Amino acid sequence: MYAMRIVDAYTPAFAELVGARMDWQLARGQAVSGEVSALIDLVRLGGIDPGTVVVGMWDDTVMVAAFMLQVAAPREGWTDAERAESSMLVLGAHTHPDHRGLARLITPWVCDYAARLPAPPAWVRCTVRFPAIARHLEQTCGWEPVRDLRNWQGGRHLFQRRPQLNDSLGALIRGEGPLALSCGERDDGNSPGPEIVATPSAGVHADAPLSYRPE
Repeated sequence: MYAMRIVDAYTPAFAELVGARMDWQLARGQAVSGEVSALIDLVRLGGIDPGTVVVGMWDDTVMVAAFMLQVAAPREGWTDAERAESSMLVLGAHTHPDHRGLARLITPWVCDYAARLPAPPAWVRCTVRFPAIARHLEQTCGWEPVRDLRNWQGGRHLFQRRPQLNDSLGALIRGEGPLALSCGERDDGNSPGPEIVATPSAGVHADAPLSYRPE
């Protein structure tokens, strides 16, 4: 499996992934989230938000996962003290319903990616809506639960993990292009690494939920 930035040329593959995911959710009576349009806009507008990268993961020629990584302060549900800590947010994740176990691969890859940034954040954070996904993140993927929320939008579950180098990931996930630093050397500022910068971004709502399939 390999990870690459999603650029405009990959939008057909991204659309196929999203369509398969939505069909799977609708068939089970689940609500379909609205962050897809934000992902597509970021891909098509490329480079408008230097604090965000849209990542695609492929198994051979099939895109099996897509999500955003954003260096920014988390929003709703996080305390002022937590917001003051540097964070990289995982947003709008979608995985292909026919490919199981992807969360267990995505989690260590994201933590390794964060750890190799020129200024690694203190935390990798995310917010999810569904209790089954929350249980999966905690019990199977090793995310640390922070707190649960309930408001007019329904329930939400806040999670975080520390960035962590993982040199063994290269056998499972290979980074390509600007993402090649993951599972390689830490960025020393001279390598053509990710263009994420440690500044807050106002472009995408920082509490868009993960939506990958619980195992």
